[in-house]
Amino acid sequence: MIVRFAAHLILISSLVLSLVAAVAPKGKPAKVGGPIFDQSEEPPDPVPPPKAPKDAEMRFQWNKRTSIEDYERVGDRNAKWNEPAKKALETFSRLRSYGISSVPNAMTNIGSLCEQAVKAGCDDPLIKYLHLRYTAGLPTKANKDTALEYQAVAARMQKMNYSAIRKFYANLRAAEASKAAAGKNVGTPPEVHSYRRTATVYLKEALQDKTMPASEVFDACRDMLEATHLNKPSHEYVFKQLEPVLLANWPQEASVHLLRGDYYIDYAWQARGNGWADTVTEEGWKLFGERLAMAEAALERAWKLDPTDSRIPVKMLTVELGQGEGRDRMELWFQRAMELDPNSYAACGRKSYYLEPKWYGSPEDLLKFGRECVASEKWGGRVPLVLVDAHMRLVRYVPDGKQKEYWKRPEVWKDLKAGFDKFFENCPDANGTRQRYVLYAYRCEQWDELNRQVSLLKSVDYDYFGGKPKFEEIQRLAKEHSVKSQN
Repeated sequence: MIVRFAAHLILISSLVLSLVAAVAPKGKPAKVGGPIFDQSEEPPDPVPPPKAPKDAEMRFQWNKRTSIEDYERVGDRNAKWNEPAKKALETFSRLRSYGISSVPNAMTNIGSLCEQAVKAGCDDPLIKYLHLRYTAGLPTKANKDTALEYQAVAARMQKMNYSAIRKFYANLRAAEASKAAAGKNVGTPPEVHSYRRTATVYLKEALQDKTMPASEVFDACRDMLEATHLNKPSHEYVFKQLEPVLLANWPQEASVHLLRGDYYIDYAWQARGNGWADTVTEEGWKLFGERLAMAEAALERAWKLDPTDSRIPVKMLTVELGQGEGRDRMELWFQRAMELDPNSYAACGRKSYYLEPKWYGSPEDLLKFGRECVASEKWGGRVPLVLVDAHMRLVRYVPDGKQKEYWKRPEVWKDLKAGFDKFFENCPDANGTRQRYVLYAYRCEQWDELNRQVSLLKSVDYDYFGGKPKFEEIQRLAKEHSVKSQN
């Protein structure tokens, strides 16, 4: 079986080599590969909360000034609701500044306090905004009624003298909610573009305040750019509006250059396109190289300003992916990322992608690294799942008619089980990943393990399995095979 599996890996390598038409091992950029990094089957568990930023106390004072003090200065105040309203704003300021891990139950408390204020008759747009944010769910999941509420809050906010940053977020969330309510299979409604343009104006105005903490600057600009990410003209317009202000007011802040580097990476791949190397035009390669050089310069600047920010080397791994200067350079940035954050699933995922056959590695390289992620005593968190992801990456190179055979190989199951079991030693309550374990046990026809993992599930997201009937079918098959094995 091991010989057959090795032959299978050789087949994968030969298939990839036949697809990669133009290879340039030296120079910028390297003319190899395909789409930009895509994390395999993004796990459905929530990611660990980030640490509080270095400027957390400054951020707390700034958020209080632009929320509580604003409310006291221009808000719709009344003794009937002032107390819960101000408590909600104070908790919100603390949450925004120190992070969710430092403020237990903050989201629930903000929602409850705003609910008290609204029931008492409060119609202030800032309180109504927080009420929506912490009771109605994510604006990116909004229905039509919720979208209308966000729109009403944004309209009311624009008529009041709240700080520009509050007007920015009100319009941004109105845009997100309106887009979500319109559905996935329709074009972007005109009101979404309108709210985004208004949000950009208010964000640019907010950035005139040089006392705005750098981490707050980063979060606001990142959110605005993410909102327009799928609309290339809007995305480019927003960045061109923001970059001059950022460089003028925060030239020595690493996070500003990190933001710029991230944008230019995406901008580079826009020029290249997401096809194989032989589909990229000469103009595409030229722009790809120029823009990656801009990303590299921005990120090198960020690293020089703050060599303790693990996000910077993670981004540099994607720059190296495009430039292809060599394995040593990739390993340098990978080690920098892991020294700062030994649980960096993002860094390991990017190295894993770098080692795919269509880029600079081979099936053997990919699996060797995945097994290192399981064996390591230093790396933790989701890192052991990189071995699981490695097989998900490799099976994409296998012809459709052969993929079921791939999952049934004992060597594959041995790796999958090792990755999942190591992960659950430290994260036993990760229900989303346990559902993934169930799905892989089904693909590999490991019925006893499937039954064991199903018994440990705390809840089931039927959509993850393709619907409730499909999940029930999986359960039925597992029980039937278990009975047969006992007989």
